[in-house]
Amino acid sequence: MARQPPDGGTRAWLVMVGYLFASIGSLGLQYSYGALYVEMLKALQAGRAETAFVGSLSMGLMDGLAVASEAVIQRLGYRRTCLLGAFVSFAGLALSAAATTLWHLYLSYGVLLGVGHSLSFISGVLSVPQWFTTRSARVNAVANGGAGLMAFLVGPLIVPLVGSVGWRNTLLCLAVVDL
Repeated sequence: MARQPPDGGTRAWLVMVGYLFASIGSLGLQYSYGALYVEMLKALQAGRAETAFVGSLSMGLMDGLAVASEAVIQRLGYRRTCLLGAFVSFAGLALSAAATTLWHLYLSYGVLLGVGHSLSFISGVLSVPQWFTTRSARVNAVANGGAGLMAFLVGPLIVPLVGSVGWRNTLLCLAVVDL
């Protein structure tokens, strides 16, 4: 007989809070790329489509690597995979701050950030059903709401932050927040 999720309890709610933070870091930052786009466009003097592809690549890999992320979860477990994703995401954002050409951003922001966010976000998505049955939809709604909250808060804050510290230091700040 399979173990039934406890549908609550301290540990289950901590898992939900962890998923909330993974959602805030991954989806929230992915949705906020547009706020950085204009500054990257100016700084790297690249075309609009080529610069926009950086964010598209990152988001596409985050979603497209879900099956691969699940395989990593099977091997490492939810917590370790989520932490691995956090460190890969941090590295992607930190390296993006040092980018001097567009292909640097393709590798750092596009690939590393996308892979890191896939690992951390998919860990959260798949861990919640292990802990909730009847409340699963509500818990997922609250945790995924973090993505909208992050985009709502970060979008308007990035523009003045970029204006005061520059886009590179803004990426370093976002790296710390994402971690």
